[in-house]
Amino acid sequence: MDRRQLIITITAVALSLLLGVGITLLATSGSGGDDQAVTSGHSTTTSSPELSASSTTGSSPSTRPPIVTIPSRPPPSVVVIPPTAAPSTAPPATAPPTTAPPTAPPTVAPAAPTEPPTTQPPAPPTTPSAPASTAPATSTSEPSSHTDVGVSGRHIRVAVIADEEHAFEGARAWANAVNRNGGLASRKIRIDALSTGGTAEGYAAAVGRACDRDFAIVAGLSAFDGDTEPLDCGVPDIPIEAIAATHATRDTTYAAFPRRPRVEAIGPYRALQAATEGCCDEYALVPESEPDRAPTLATVDALTKIGFDAVATPNVPTTATDADYDAFAEDLAASGATFAWSGLGQNSTIALRRAGVAAGVSSTTTWYCDARCYDPAFLTQGSAAVVGENVGIETVPFSDRRDVPALRTYLRATARDGGRASYDGLRAYVAGSLFQEALDRVVKDHGTNGITRARLLETLAEIHDFTAGGLVGPTDVGGGDPTGCMVLLRVEDGRFVRNDPAERGNLDCSPDNLVTLDA
Repeated sequence: MDRRQLIITITAVALSLLLGVGITLLATSGSGGDDQAVTSGHSTTTSSPELSASSTTGSSPSTRPPIVTIPSRPPPSVVVIPPTAAPSTAPPATAPPTTAPPTAPPTVAPAAPTEPPTTQPPAPPTTPSAPASTAPATSTSEPSSHTDVGVSGRHIRVAVIADEEHAFEGARAWANAVNRNGGLASRKIRIDALSTGGTAEGYAAAVGRACDRDFAIVAGLSAFDGDTEPLDCGVPDIPIEAIAATHATRDTTYAAFPRRPRVEAIGPYRALQAATEGCCDEYALVPESEPDRAPTLATVDALTKIGFDAVATPNVPTTATDADYDAFAEDLAASGATFAWSGLGQNSTIALRRAGVAAGVSSTTTWYCDARCYDPAFLTQGSAAVVGENVGIETVPFSDRRDVPALRTYLRATARDGGRASYDGLRAYVAGSLFQEALDRVVKDHGTNGITRARLLETLAEIHDFTAGGLVGPTDVGGGDPTGCMVLLRVEDGRFVRNDPAERGNLDCSPDNLVTLDA
């Protein structure tokens, strides 16, 4: 080998080595960039979990192509080094400077990083599309559970329309007790509490709202329920009681305590009549205005029919003062009446009793108040003045809680929810129990996804012996017939004591407790 050939050989080997080193540096530089991207992605994952899925999905595919491509670059540099035969084949030795190896990596390496961005964007759309493809499967099963207005796959919405808070508390106690036991028709009960604001307009507006969003109206109680046109929407109506005759006689109304026009429940009065010697010359305070005036006059008529003699029925405004009650008490004492009561409820009764003490009303006078006086406030506010007061109710009294499990359930549910037990709260609980019994029958006949307003109404019409677990006497809800069932209590030693019937857990449901007035 002469000097010229030696120079050529050394030059060829040097160029080959430089070419290999360049290729290696180029490949290593590409790998370092992608590793930095992965690190950045992990840093993002640590600081923002919401982006972890997108960061991981985006960085992994973009970094893997260079890792796969890089190992394929070293073979050319290894292949270039071995050719020791280059001295005898000078042309191959000069070929590397003119061949593509130096330029091939630049054309291949950029392609690897740029491919993932072009293929990666379609990947995210395919990921969200998976949930989208499963959504129809869920929605196709939903319609069978959305059976009617107010019914979803998880809830049954019912409205409570009332003037006072007691009805709302009782309904909530019922709903919460039901929900704690798994709900109805595999759903939870949701209460929409709609206050009337103490007006007929408020009642009608509340009914309109219930028509649009609630499955039924349950445990309602309003003295302003005369406008029933909004009920034409067909919503099942299960009030505590319907006050107005137009409400009580609607074909979509099934009250827990049914009322019929011209049919009066007088059981407590009849019991007192039988137990009181010389009974009864009646002195009754009559409200000057509605909604209490008409029912008070109807009771006076019913008592006259069973033998009471109405010696005085003075009209009383709701704004009557203590001086007015002093005058009524003096009139009562002078009338010789042996039976006294007020149609204005608790506060009026307390005022008359206090005035009666000062006026010297005979101690033999029999005093009576309806269920509006069945309230702890009557005992505390009336104190000694109301001792001996007789009070009639349509449910078992709270003192029967040891004998009636359903009563214990109500009291516990009310206490657990932070409410206060009350007579109207208990009656609201009874109305909720009526809805529950009817819906359970619908589910038994048609399944959990077969509940509709129409089927609920059909079932309510077939309930003729409802007792709410012994809270009330057997009630013909479907026929809308008043029961006349009652318990007579007497105020003694600062509490209400069961008087008639004496046996706990029982109610007096004699047919004689009802009187039909002449048309």
